[in-house]
Amino acid sequence: MNTYSTSRVDKYGRYPRPFFFHQVAPFVPLLLPALARAKDEVSDPECRDVCAKAHAQLELTAKNPPVWKKIEASKVEATIKGLAKGECQM
Repeated sequence: MNTYSTSRVDKYGRYPRPFFFHQVAPFVPLLLPALARAKDEVSDPECRDVCAKAHAQLELTAKNPPVWKKIEASKVEATIKGLAKGECQM
């Protein structure tokens, strides 16, 4: 499932970069209530639709944060030391 809209393409034919949770996390507490209110109270139907789509996308992004692959610091340190000595094989 895409996390971005395929309906918008820039002038070079590329899709816009998807938003990731770490990029929008600081704004979620401010934007979700504002978008929820705007999608219900704005008088312009086109604006309501845009607010509803933005609210749905932000809600989806906030509910499904990415799963980061964690690496142990000791493993990183051993790999770096091994590479410095020329002993590590990847």
